[in-house]
Amino acid sequence: MRGLLAACIVGWLGSLLPCGASAADPVYEIRTLNAPGVNPTPAEVVSGSLDAKFEPFAGSKPRGRGVFWLKLTPAAQASGASAVASIPGAGLPGAGIPVVVMHAVPQIQAELYAARQGGIVALPQATQLPGFRGGEDTVFAYVDGLNIRQSLYVRISLRGGEFDAVGFSDSTLDRTLARGAEHARMIALVFGALIAVALSALLIWFVLMDRLFILYATLFFLQALYIAYLSGQGFDWPWLSYARPLTSFA
Repeated sequence: MRGLLAACIVGWLGSLLPCGASAADPVYEIRTLNAPGVNPTPAEVVSGSLDAKFEPFAGSKPRGRGVFWLKLTPAAQASGASAVASIPGAGLPGAGIPVVVMHAVPQIQAELYAARQGGIVALPQATQLPGFRGGEDTVFAYVDGLNIRQSLYVRISLRGGEFDAVGFSDSTLDRTLARGAEHARMIALVFGALIAVALSALLIWFVLMDRLFILYATLFFLQALYIAYLSGQGFDWPWLSYARPLTSFA
């Protein structure tokens, strides 16, 4: 039983690697619009007329309610380095659709805009993937006519409270979906293994009638729930999804 539990823990830790890995250098320089009392339209922001009012993002933990704007500038472009695509293989045949991934909690809603041919275009939301500690990865896909090296504008809507950090990264859609599928598979395996251990302890109790095995079964069952909800996968599973209103407590 201990060996199986150790295997579960190793598998769970292994599932953290593809999800928690991040680049050493930031992908985007993030700036926020400092214009109190101004409620600009997306067209006004994306046109660049308010670029002078964007200031460095002082903190990555927004608070309160309301709407504010962020400007995402590719790090290479912001530093004055040569503009090189930061997504490996992006733009090459078969490389996949480039995407921008926002890492935040579900209480934070975002819309991404970019300039295209003298107008503006909204980046469509491709999918959402559950993340650890009640987080969620929202994936926005580039559309035809957009350059992955151009600046993006993000309209953030807060629904109150204090939240974890908001972050952005770039990737391709196929890589993002593959990472999400691997994450879901590993968490499901760990959850299933812990449930199996809990059932084994319960069956042993029917034979030995020692109440200690009831405690073992309860312990492993609660550990299974802990991993399911901490990883975020449990909120998308049947029956366990009824706890979705409690996401902020994960």
